[in-house]
Amino acid sequence: MERIQRFANKYEKAAALAKQFPAIEPWVPTKPKLWQSEPRNCILFEALSLAKEIIDPAIVDQSRMLSDN
Repeated sequence: MERIQRFANKYEKAAALAKQFPAIEPWVPTKPKLWQSEPRNCILFEALSLAKEIIDPAIVDQSRMLSDN
């Protein structure tokens, strides 16, 4: 499946998903320092993003238009 990158990085994507799903806000990963490894919970937000695109791509496009305003 070809995926369009709608955010500059995975941390912005996670923050946008947390706005849509407030229940997951406590798990939003913070950007690590250059020498630190990526937070493990990044993969959860990547999976949620992919699931949203597969289930209903139109909803993803609408949410993108709303965040652009």
